[in-house]
Amino acid sequence: MLNNSEDEVSKSLEKLLEIRLNRRNSYGDAATKKGEVMAALFNSMELKTESDFARFGILNFIVSKLIRYSENFENGGHADSLDDLAIYSLMLKEMDDKNNVGN
Repeated sequence: MLNNSEDEVSKSLEKLLEIRLNRRNSYGDAATKKGEVMAALFNSMELKTESDFARFGILNFIVSKLIRYSENFENGGHADSLDDLAIYSLMLKEMDDKNNVGN
């Protein structure tokens, strides 16, 4: 018999599994697609500076949101992902402006 703490852990794990299955149904095989997209976009890029890694991190978020939106395209898209894309784009622009990237 499970004690109270073990029972709570079991319930938490069951809830997380349910969330994972729901997300897989909503977003498809996003992890595999993301790997393919990132490899195609950045196959020869070398990250050297802290700024490079920060900017790449934001691009990583952007690609994730694009994939999530595309997985829901036939259902009208994914509004939250569009909001996130706008925010991440502004964050990236701010980083680029600060570091004089592309100017």
